[in-house]
Amino acid sequence: MTDYEIQENFLKKVAQMYTTFSADPIVDKLAARFHYSSMWVCDEIKSRTAYLYYITRKLEAMKNSCVRFNFVMMYKQGDGKPVLMFSPKTPDGGYGAFLVENNKSGKIARMDLMAAELCSLGYKDKAAFEEFEKKSPLTRAYFAPNTGQSKESRTSLTVIIS
Repeated sequence: MTDYEIQENFLKKVAQMYTTFSADPIVDKLAARFHYSSMWVCDEIKSRTAYLYYITRKLEAMKNSCVRFNFVMMYKQGDGKPVLMFSPKTPDGGYGAFLVENNKSGKIARMDLMAAELCSLGYKDKAAFEEFEKKSPLTRAYFAPNTGQSKESRTSLTVIIS
C-alpha cells in the first residue's frame, strides 16, 4: 500500500470512530509515539495512550450530547493527500479537517485537526461532496474539483448518524 492509501484507510476508520463513538476502529493503527494536535486544543498529545484516554472521554461526551457527524473524503490540491472533512461546524463556523501522517511501518504517527479552509482541498466524487454540502451547508464555498489528483483511484465517504 502507498502512504496515501494507508492514510485514506485510516481516515475512513476515524469517520467510523466518530459515528460509532468508539475508538476501537483506530486502536491498532496508531504508532506508540502517536501525536495528536488540534487548533482548538492548547497542548499537543504526544502518545497513543494519552490520545486514547482523551478521545474515549470525548467520544462519550459527544454520544451523550447526541452529536451527529457528516464526513467526506477530500484531497489536497497539488499532491492529492487525503483529508477527511467533517461537519458539524467547528468553533470557527467552518468545516473541520483531519490530516494524518504514517511511519515507515504503516502505523499512524500523527493526526492534526484543523479548519478545512486552511487547506486547499478538492473532491474526487462530486456527488458525494454535494451530498455532504446539502447535509451541512456553509455560506461560502472553499472547494472545487481536484484536477491535480494522481491517477490512483480514490473513493469518497459520507457517513451520517440517524
